Amino acid sequence: MAQNPGDIRAWAALGLGGTETYAGIKAPVLDLYGAHDLPVVLSTAKQRSASLKGNVSGKQVVVPDTDHFFAGKEDAMVKAVTDFLDGLGLK
Repeated sequence: MAQNPGDIRAWAALGLGGTETYAGIKAPVLDLYGAHDLPVVLSTAKQRSASLKGNVSGKQVVVPDTDHFFAGKEDAMVKAVTDFLDGLGLK
């Protein structure tokens, strides 16, 4: 997305892992993951959060008591995404 942003107005990323960060992405980004997510997602959370510092609409949210698939907390996951998108006023 940093090199080819297209017409993306916002991005809700769920459980992003590996070496990916949000550096250079201008669109608002929600970095959402579960408190008991996969080890690679948890171990890179600080790097992802740091890469959002230059993105005024970027935020990181952790859904408590759930895993990578938001099992049993699907409503909380949907609410976090909805709150993020609604808060941007992109209608």
